[in-house]
Amino acid sequence: IPEVHFPLTTERVLTMQAIDGKPLSQMNDLSEISAKYNSSPDKIIEIGLKAYMKMVFVDGFFHGDLHPGNFFILPNNKIGLVDFGVVGRLNFKAQTAIVNMLMALSKEDYLRLAYEYVDLAPYSDKVNVDLFAKELQAIIAPYFGLTLRNINVGGILLSSSSVAARHGLSVPTELMLFFKSIISIESLGQKISKDFDFLAFTLTQVNDVAENFFQPVKMANEASLIFRESRNFVSALPRQLNLMMRKVNSPDYHSKVHLEDFSEFKDTFLKSFTLLFLGIVISALLISSTLLYSQPTEWNVAGIPGLSFVGYVIAAVLGFYSAYSLWRK
Repeated sequence: IPEVHFPLTTERVLTMQAIDGKPLSQMNDLSEISAKYNSSPDKIIEIGLKAYMKMVFVDGFFHGDLHPGNFFILPNNKIGLVDFGVVGRLNFKAQTAIVNMLMALSKEDYLRLAYEYVDLAPYSDKVNVDLFAKELQAIIAPYFGLTLRNINVGGILLSSSSVAARHGLSVPTELMLFFKSIISIESLGQKISKDFDFLAFTLTQVNDVAENFFQPVKMANEASLIFRESRNFVSALPRQLNLMMRKVNSPDYHSKVHLEDFSEFKDTFLKSFTLLFLGIVISALLISSTLLYSQPTEWNVAGIPGLSFVGYVIAAVLGFYSAYSLWRK
């Protein structure tokens, strides 16, 4: 990485150390890498990927726009990187999640990969993790074993984030920037070595990265942080429990329970109860009108005893009303 000459740098001009090399974008013939710079194309991309992995997982920041114009080829298998105008930064949680994702890919453990997306996104109880994992497997599994000529790693990453979005998972910005930087590196690999197995090499580096993440010193620091946070929690717990018990035992204490969609359930229940009540009334009217039909009476309507006729009419009206209410429901 070239040094910046700050005395010669202004808001409009960035002056950096000169690099004795050539940007990859200006190389039309790959043989120039070997003939003029005494370098191996596969070795160059291997060094570039190792440098990138170090930026992401050790330094915590990485070049976010690593296209061929910013990638210089130097003699004797050396590279130079310029234009750090776009830089991605990763905290420990994001770094750990990316390591776990890559390890899940190396073992083709799509359920674990799905859970990493779930853990990074805001909580949602509507995610079907099993279905999410199956969809990830469907788009990723066919690419294993293919070389860079036949694989589109950027497409894999974008497709996986699209699948996550379809399942209601919001992909963090830093993870999307990481995916975009992988796409830039993919274009470098396509230009340097068409047959370099990008995905396989990247996955082989995961174990080295994981070892760095789980060193005893780092684990001890994490354990120390957990102990300090637990100590604060334990010391505050009795006081919080005491306040909660005082609140519960207060004579003015009221507990409110909110049931989601309860109002809709209440309306449905009342409508069903009303229809049931009308059914009972209609049945009673029909039975009583039929019993009165055989009784002699002086009041007849169209040859039907008057009371029976009135009962049948009321039952018919209530029946039509019930049918209309059921149709609207």
